[in-house]
Amino acid sequence: MASNAQVKKKTPSPALGAQAAEADDPTADLGFDMLAISDEGPGLYCGDDIETMISNLLKEWCSLGADIYIVTPFIDEVGLRMIKEAIGDHKIEALYTRDPQKEWVDGCKRDVSLEYMMKEPGILKRGDVSKLRVGLVSEGLYFHCKFIAARFSNRVEILLTSANLISTHFRKQQIESVLRCTATPEEF
Repeated sequence: MASNAQVKKKTPSPALGAQAAEADDPTADLGFDMLAISDEGPGLYCGDDIETMISNLLKEWCSLGADIYIVTPFIDEVGLRMIKEAIGDHKIEALYTRDPQKEWVDGCKRDVSLEYMMKEPGILKRGDVSKLRVGLVSEGLYFHCKFIAARFSNRVEILLTSANLISTHFRKQQIESVLRCTATPEEF
């Protein structure tokens, strides 16, 4: 099957601080580079670039004091570690995911509880983990959404992706879709 889809390559963006200073933006002093999704546009990206996008957005959103929400049917220790490193001491409002998760060990799939995976506590504001039920929408139709979101007082920024927050989806060889959008807090 031939495909006309183009995979977007990671291209270094100007430092966020330099861009923000010109726009009198409160993010001017952040001091780290952002892969500017809005400049790159929606499309297909390599998994390692998506991991960088997610990590950088979480860092930016946390530095601005946003309420963070993460929705993914599948997450593993690599995804949890990436979140923890990106958010630092900040806490997320909610993680919606399945419990138990599936993990491949020696060629066999096994169930792993979120409690076990989250043995290093500290990413949730509350101790409980909300569970995402990927269920029937109508006869024969299922949903399987993945996104990270930041709620500010006047807007909600959302990064939608087809990538789960798992190590195999963060590989350079993995191709996934990305779309960034905004909503009002009332719509969210």
